[in-house]
Amino acid sequence: MINDDKPMLRIEAEKVMVYGTPWNGGHHLSRNASAPLKAVICLNRGPVNRIQAMSHTEAFPVLASHIYNSGEPDTRRKVAALEMELMERGSFYRLSCNMHPEAALTAWQSMNEDVTRQ
Repeated sequence: MINDDKPMLRIEAEKVMVYGTPWNGGHHLSRNASAPLKAVICLNRGPVNRIQAMSHTEAFPVLASHIYNSGEPDTRRKVAALEMELMERGSFYRLSCNMHPEAALTAWQSMNEDVTRQ
């Protein structure tokens, strides 16, 4: 776990990196660490653990609602450009999960199967 609420993303030439920040969520789970981004997951609570890939059309509004939003037009343009870059390079999933640890295993197994198919 790098950050449970507001990680920072950095788009580099070869990969997208995730960094921990001091702004963590209610569980206070964050570290001063980094790792390559594997995927962006939209979490929903559900009775059964299930994960499915999202198309970029499905993922875009979800991503847009969770990224930094500025009132400055120039900053908005720059953030939009970064968002489009992330959309082109990233994988996106919707995870419906219950509160059991198996939810994490469901996500991990499915994402790793997708990566080996690519």
